[in-house]
Amino acid sequence: MTETNTCLGCNSEGIHTCAGCQGHFCTRDLTIHRMTLVEKLDAVRQDRNRLHQQVIQANQSNVIHQSLLSEIKKWYDTTVEKVRQAALKVRDEMNQLLRQNMENIKNELIEMAKQFPPNINADTILEGNIEQLREKVNQLRSNFEKATNLSSIMINVEQTNHIDWNHVIYVEDKSNQNKVRFPCLSANINCPWKGQKDQLEHHLAICAFQPLRLEIDELKAINAQLIEENNECKDRIGRRDAKIEKLKDKRKKDKDYIKTLQDQIEARFSEIRTLQYQVQTQGRQITKQRTEIEQKENQIRTQRTEIEQKENQIEEQQHTIQLQPIRNSNPKSNSANQAAGNQLIFCYGQVIKEHRKVNSLCIT
Repeated sequence: MTETNTCLGCNSEGIHTCAGCQGHFCTRDLTIHRMTLVEKLDAVRQDRNRLHQQVIQANQSNVIHQSLLSEIKKWYDTTVEKVRQAALKVRDEMNQLLRQNMENIKNELIEMAKQFPPNINADTILEGNIEQLREKVNQLRSNFEKATNLSSIMINVEQTNHIDWNHVIYVEDKSNQNKVRFPCLSANINCPWKGQKDQLEHHLAICAFQPLRLEIDELKAINAQLIEENNECKDRIGRRDAKIEKLKDKRKKDKDYIKTLQDQIEARFSEIRTLQYQVQTQGRQITKQRTEIEQKENQIRTQRTEIEQKENQIEEQQHTIQLQPIRNSNPKSNSANQAAGNQLIFCYGQVIKEHRKVNSLCIT
């Protein structure tokens, strides 16, 4: 006898089997069951759509994201403020330390000045006192050099070099049941350990990479300091190179200026040589003119002598004419007198010409 299945809806014979729940249904209840499944699926779809809409709205509103960012910013501002306060505190301590060192040295110098006698007397000066004062001065000088030496005062930042900022602030998903596994602080040097946060301290105590990490961090700090010193040296070298370039430019300008002065001096020498040549030429011309003047003066003196001789002759002839009687019955005597008068007039004209010639020579 064949076993019959009972319908889950009406307890009648179930001739149909649901592939999902493996239940048996009659034709009518199977249809109802399928409609119920469709309604449930539609309800799930609607729940999914509503959730999807909520996710979209959450992304658009960005409330959670902004809240977490606000918390991160608050931590950032707080940390920066703590660092700033620590830096200000160290700066004040440094200034106070420097002032205190200088004040101590100054006070000791003032006290030392009181040990010198007001009136220096050779009879009261002792070698021991001088040696003590010299040792005191040397000691104060040593203290001053130490106080002004940068290597004697160090800003200790070693602790900050060992801070693992990856573990100071981090993100933890508490909604996930699986706990977050934290890496070792020496993960950057290939330590493979990962575990719970409460296990980290125990692991660090036995981690073989941790001592190496500390040494590496110390070397990094030393390297950073060396890099900083190297950068300072580069800056000093750069400033010196710039100063050298300025000196080179100044030297070049000085050379150009000296060359300009040399050119000007050479031009002046050339002008002087030209003037000397002109002076020599004018000197020769003056000498020549002086020679000509002397020659003309000699001619003038000669002509004046001749004029004086002719004037003397004229005076003699005038005197001779005056001695002769004005009227002479002898016609020959009259003719002679007439000839003598004509000769006298001729000589007088010659004298006038010679005077004019002499005057023209004097003017020349």
